[in-house]
Amino acid sequence: TASLHLFARTPKELARKIINEIYRKTRLTATAGIGPNLLLAKVSLDHEAKNSTTGVAYWRYEDIPFKLWSIHPMKDFWGISSATERRLNRLGIHSIKELALSSVEMIRKEFGVLGEEIHQHANGIDFSRISEVYIPSSRSFGKSQILFRDYTNRKEVELLLLELLDDVCFRLRMHQVVAQT
Repeated sequence: TASLHLFARTPKELARKIINEIYRKTRLTATAGIGPNLLLAKVSLDHEAKNSTTGVAYWRYEDIPFKLWSIHPMKDFWGISSATERRLNRLGIHSIKELALSSVEMIRKEFGVLGEEIHQHANGIDFSRISEVYIPSSRSFGKSQILFRDYTNRKEVELLLLELLDDVCFRLRMHQVVAQT
């Protein structure tokens, strides 16, 4: 947001430039969803940009009653599965608008923390940030290798796999961990 002026006058103009650059370099068609938060950007991409002739959609907070709340069925809304929709229906909630206007306490009681999040999302609220560093809860170890030819001989394939396995096992020992699966 702070650097937009360096590249374009408006977010839509920047999105068009990026889409055109992607097409020029790859010949792949891209689309873009723009919003004041990640949720509205994602939902605008899914529900408008992909069907737009320009390939760009820009949803603002003032669009929520007209665009976000009109998403139907509810399972088409980001984060709501068919099972969640059925549970919401049992609570008398049959639309994103009804979810947004419902009691957050009732939704939290039924769904816990997830309930509070889907209630916020139904109101266009999303506190997640792209800039937050993701730290995985567990580490994994792997090894890849570029092969210069196809190996069809069973003995050669087994030897390659054993070499890869040996490298991974060495790294596991160095980190003093064991494989779980």
